[in-house]
Amino acid sequence: DTMTEPLHEIITGRPRPRHLRFASALAELLPGTKIERRDLSLLARLQINAVCRLTGIRQAAMPDSGPPVLLHQALTSARRPYATEFDVPLGVHGYSYQAYLKHGNAARVLLEAQHLRSIFVFSEWARRSFALHFGDEVGAKCRVSYPLAAPQARFGGSIRRFDFTFISNNFRIKCGPELVRAFEAVRASGAPDARMCVVTDLDEARRLLGELRRFEGIEWRAADLDQAAIADLLRESHCLVHPTLAESFGVVVLEALAAGCAVITSAMASLPELVTEAN
Repeated sequence: DTMTEPLHEIITGRPRPRHLRFASALAELLPGTKIERRDLSLLARLQINAVCRLTGIRQAAMPDSGPPVLLHQALTSARRPYATEFDVPLGVHGYSYQAYLKHGNAARVLLEAQHLRSIFVFSEWARRSFALHFGDEVGAKCRVSYPLAAPQARFGGSIRRFDFTFISNNFRIKCGPELVRAFEAVRASGAPDARMCVVTDLDEARRLLGELRRFEGIEWRAADLDQAAIADLLRESHCLVHPTLAESFGVVVLEALAAGCAVITSAMASLPELVTEAN
C-alpha cells in the first residue's frame, strides 16, 4: 500500500554515491509514495559529530511528531516511526571501538526501541554482526539491502589494457604495498609484459614505497576519478585486485563484476557473498 504521508529521507553524514543510488532505488520500490530527501548542512553534520564524541552514539535530534523518517547513519530518541541505515555496527559509534565498549548498552536501548522499525544493512555479514554486537532483537530488525553499482558500470569490450587494477584511496589498509611486491614477482616469474593500474592516494603510496616511477609496468593514478572514469577503467581491465585488512562492503567489487572483470579479494566481511572461489 502507498503511504499517505511523505517519507522523509535524511542523510546525516557526507553524502556518498551509494546514498544517491539508494534514494533512486527506494523511489522505484515505493511508487506513489512522496519521498522528501534532505542532506544535512555542514553545520548540522558537525553538530551530530560533536554529539557522537560526547555520547559515543551518532544521534539526530528531531520532533516527536511528524511523518516517517529514514535516517542514514544515525539513530534518534524521537518518538516517531523511523528506519535507519548503517554499513557496520561500529558506524553507530562513529567507528570508534572504545565508544562501543563504553556506550554499547545505551546504543542497544535506542536500537531496540519500538519506534525504530527497521535497520538497513549492506550484507548478510553486516546483519550477523549487528546481532552479535547488540543482540538478537536488534538483529531481527536488520534488512539486507545490497549497494548498487554505479549506473555507468557495464560489461567492457574485448580490448583490456590492464591485466590487474587496484582502486582504493586507502593504500595501506587495502594492502597496496603487498600488491605491488606481488606484481613485481609476477613480472619476474615469466610475465614481463604484465600491466597494472593503481588508483590510490599517491602521497601515501610514495610514503610507503618511495619513488613510484621505478615500478615498471604500473600506471599510477590519483584517487580522484569520478564514477564514469572508474567504470571506463574497469572495462579496460582483466582483473580487479582488492586485498584488504578492513572492509564494510567493497562497492568497487560490484562495479568490477558488472564490467566483466575477474576479482581477487580477501575472504572477509561481505566479500565472500559477492565472489565465489574459482576451482
